[in-house]
Amino acid sequence: TLQMSVANMTFMVDRLGADCAPAQEIRELTENGIAAIEALPDKKGEVIWDVEWNYHALTGRYKLCVIDTGIGMSGPEMVEYINKLSSSMHEQSTTLNFGVGAKIAGAPHNHEGMVYMSWKNGVGSMIHLWRDPVSNVYGLKQFALPNGTYEYWAFVEDTLKPSVIKKHGTVVALLGNSEEQNTLEPPAGLPMPAKWILRYLNSRYFRFPDGVSIKVREGYT
Repeated sequence: TLQMSVANMTFMVDRLGADCAPAQEIRELTENGIAAIEALPDKKGEVIWDVEWNYHALTGRYKLCVIDTGIGMSGPEMVEYINKLSSSMHEQSTTLNFGVGAKIAGAPHNHEGMVYMSWKNGVGSMIHLWRDPVSNVYGLKQFALPNGTYEYWAFVEDTLKPSVIKKHGTVVALLGNSEEQNTLEPPAGLPMPAKWILRYLNSRYFRFPDGVSIKVREGYT
């Protein structure tokens, strides 16, 4: 059998993304954070929706991010799991997350990028998933390394690590479709724009697993 492949991945991601409800990426990234926490031995941790304060300090712009204190990923693991449409570090089944939700729901609304910074066993790594403005394809942006080579992931300094993350955890920053876009503003078509993340999560979840707490910053300005 000649295995089926995708001829136009950009079209598929955009088409599937168009079928997602407004703010669907909030649910998918929250679910990923919960799964990362449940991969820990004690299954305890936090998922926090907040401003990406390092980006704000550098640019003065507001970008939304989600932080979890889950198991974390190495650089090569992020390249493997994030840059393949149906790849996931968690179990895939018809009753659990497919491992595609955050990419399908998030990438079409974040052409500038979804920047993943993750710490595993105390070591930080990062990748930048974006839509290349020249080729118009989704994929990982290359990093220029100090030795003059290029790679699709890079080590990240602990100065960029949120205080809630100790030895393990992940941050995903949503950069939107332009440098100027404030991604803390609610997406178009959302029925409850005031305190939209808080209201959205309360409308999508009846309860969270024991040991997992979810937090949302309000009044970020």
